Parts: sequence; structure tokens; C-alpha cells
Amino acid sequence: MTQKLITAAITNASKKFGLYSQDGKRGKAVVLARFFTPASNMTWYLTEFDPETGDGFGVVVGCETEWGYFNVNEMQNAKMQSGLFRGMQAIERDIYVSPKKQTLIECMKANGDRIPSWLLPEEEKAA
Repeated sequence: MTQKLITAAITNASKKFGLYSQDGKRGKAVVLARFFTPASNMTWYLTEFDPETGDGFGVVVGCETEWGYFNVNEMQNAKMQSGLFRGMQAIERDIYVSPKKQTLIECMKANGDRIPSWLLPEEEKAA
């Protein structure tokens, strides 16, 4: 069974949080969804989304942590390439992350990801 990465709730939230809507908010940006690969260490925190194109923006955590654009439609179609789970869906949506409920820092902390200093608001960096 294939899990839908984009739900109606995420699409509705994207009306307020479209691309470029959270520029400059850093770690205070609101998370719409969290995607991850069960077979590796990749995680995507979706903070902005265009449902017409499938383009998203947010923090990508892998070998490095960085801001990035990604296409959720392409992620939906990604399949495992080898091993026991060959052909199965490669990327899943975290069902415990609800749109607009957590900031990026809160969500990353809850999932055990290291918070890079560039994500902290200026007032927290100085403290």
C-alpha cells in the first residue's frame, strides 16, 4: 500500500504557507509535514508548499542539514532500489506531525535532529 505524502490538511495549510511565505523566519517557520526514508537518514521538513506544482521548500537533513527545494510529487513516486523492500515506497510521511502545530525547531527537537546555529533566531544566537 502506498501512503499519500500530501493530505487534504497539508493542501489546505499551503494556502497560508505557499512558497516564499515564511522567508526569514528560520527555526520559527511552521512545519506542514515531515517526510523521511526508513532505510536511511534522510528527512525533509516541509515549511512551504505549492500544491499545483508539487514544489516544496524546507530543511533537509541528511549528511548535512540545509535549506532546500524538493518536489513532493517526485518523492511520492520514489521506490526502494534494492534489498528486501525493492519496489516499495522509499519516502514516508510522519503521521504524528500535523500541519501548523509545531515550529521547525520544535519538530526537529522532537525527532532528535541536531539544530544548526544558522536556524536559530538572532536573539537566541546571542544568548
